[in-house]
Amino acid sequence: MFGLAQDIAAPASRKVFQQVADTLIPADQPAEFNQAIMEFGAIQCTPVKPDCLFCPLQSQCYAFQHGLISELPVKSKAKAGRTRYFHYFVLQYEDTLYMRKRGPKDIWEGLYDFALHEADSADLPARTVVDTVEALGGRIDLAQVEEPVQSLRHVLSHQKVEARFHPVKLEAPLTPKALATAGLLPYKASEIESLPKSILITNYISNIGF
Repeated sequence: MFGLAQDIAAPASRKVFQQVADTLIPADQPAEFNQAIMEFGAIQCTPVKPDCLFCPLQSQCYAFQHGLISELPVKSKAKAGRTRYFHYFVLQYEDTLYMRKRGPKDIWEGLYDFALHEADSADLPARTVVDTVEALGGRIDLAQVEEPVQSLRHVLSHQKVEARFHPVKLEAPLTPKALATAGLLPYKASEIESLPKSILITNYISNIGF
């Protein structure tokens, strides 16, 4: 209607459209106006095939008058979601599991999960498992490396997490130095239950019955 070329999907454009809307909404009938706009968009000015030929506003419509019906409004395509491959090392010594609190600037900030190795694929060589565990201060023999006990998927708004959980039975508890380096802490079952966790981690723990 107004020939605005700002991207309607961009948060920065909200102020522009809000300013125009504020000049149109009648103060005494805002609800009726909003309902009318929604109905007009659902019946007359539809997103894919607007019924411009029989539109009562065509003489005032910038897009219709300038042949820009297919160009306006401008809406960018949503970013394609990426897939991330999380390999969790579930380090366990007797009745203790080692967990860590996730840091900022990533998904599930402040929630608890296990030692994590993010890879480029869902497959992880046994040698990498051994090297990662040893880097965390644990000891494990290559022959004892197990297949992931579970594979879980979690879909977020712009990314999909394919998680593999690798159970690791430690021969000895992790040392304080190793814990500090890896950012891990030991927890009993009763303590883990009260920790804030993502639904992915909660489901895994529930499935293994720890």
